Amino acid sequence: MDNFIGDGFPERLQEIINTGRWNKSEFAKVGEVTGKSMSTYFAGTALPKAKTLANWGAFADISLDWLLLGRGEMFYSQIRTQEEDPMIRRVHEIRKVLEELGASSETIQQAILNITAGPSDDAEEKMTG
Repeated sequence: MDNFIGDGFPERLQEIINTGRWNKSEFAKVGEVTGKSMSTYFAGTALPKAKTLANWGAFADISLDWLLLGRGEMFYSQIRTQEEDPMIRRVHEIRKVLEELGASSETIQQAILNITAGPSDDAEEKMTG
């Protein structure tokens, strides 16, 4: 099957680390996962949950289409069409404003989580946790 989700995922994950923007530990923190989970992703034995992927997309500017399928650019900021997506545009605008105000990365992350959280997030949390 062509473009199976996960094909090449460990290699693309390594490409992210190779950019020098994050080390594995920092990227795990952005995705709210443990080092052990990251090891399984790099080994190709598991794929991250949706929440981890959403965090990487929102907080690390990683294009999930690129990460999961190898299509397009690595970073959303490299994709012109992101301006057409109101949610992505809004998240980036809010992040920029909070950074200009000197907010901590934790505050920025929490603000974006609050904005993007929906009623299904609570239901999923209760089912898994």
